[in-house]
Amino acid sequence: MTLSGRVDDMALKMMRVAELMQQLREENHALRTANEQLAARLDAAVVALEQARALPTEEERQETGGPERPTTELSDKLKEDIEHYIAEIDKCIDWLRNH
Repeated sequence: MTLSGRVDDMALKMMRVAELMQQLREENHALRTANEQLAARLDAAVVALEQARALPTEEERQETGGPERPTTELSDKLKEDIEHYIAEIDKCIDWLRNH
């Protein structure tokens, strides 16, 4: 192979490397963005879980003379919130396992 051919070959290889680097940068940016979004969702789930844990237990309500059971509406809302955040946590775990 001539010197000109070698230079052309090296130039092609360098262009391929540059294209690959650009693709990797774009993929890295997308992954960082996804990671930040998942972290935010996980933080929200943790806050909700901490709030749910802060609610008095049945025993605590009885000791303080509070109502024995929360209202059905409140209970349904709490169940819905907890199920939502559990689903979000499951999505985070699945994403982490797959990436």
